[in-house]
Amino acid sequence: MKKIFINSLILIVTAVILFPFNIYAATSANIYVTPSASNVVKGNNVTVSVRVNPNSNPVDSVQATINFDSGKLQYLSYSGGSFTTFQANASGSSFSYVGTLLGSSVSSDSLLFSITFKAIADGTSPLSLSGLSSAYQGSAFGQTTAVNGSVTISTPVAPPPPAPKPPIVNRNNNVPPEPVVESDK
Repeated sequence: MKKIFINSLILIVTAVILFPFNIYAATSANIYVTPSASNVVKGNNVTVSVRVNPNSNPVDSVQATINFDSGKLQYLSYSGGSFTTFQANASGSSFSYVGTLLGSSVSSDSLLFSITFKAIADGTSPLSLSGLSSAYQGSAFGQTTAVNGSVTISTPVAPPPPAPKPPIVNRNNNVPPEPVVESDK
């Protein structure tokens, strides 16, 4: 009986060493846009953030692309977040980001990047995430899900015209006063 136990233990240890398995395969992470819905007046700027929530699992690399309607939003700038080494690229109607942490990881909700747009036309632009991945030490998560957002742009409301000024009324029965003529005598 002891020999069977030892042989089984050796077999299990050998299998784990020769065929390592990914302990993160069943985990998931969420990458999301915040705020999920924004309203902005045409001509103004709006900033949204893209964050990762790894659900208490360590993450040291993340990839995401945010897609937007370039007929309604004009890309202006971005700023990085928690991932200290990153590469970003804005092109047409998308912004791609790959971020890594060298020698460390995050396991709580963390900022990937913030992106600023100028609202250039009325309507709603979806902010959809694609190309998502998250990993720890080179092992990809089982599932990285997206939570998309949107920006609604409206035309500025013109202020009401000023109220007309009341007419000047002469208190002498509305008869204009006689002009005063000065003579040089």
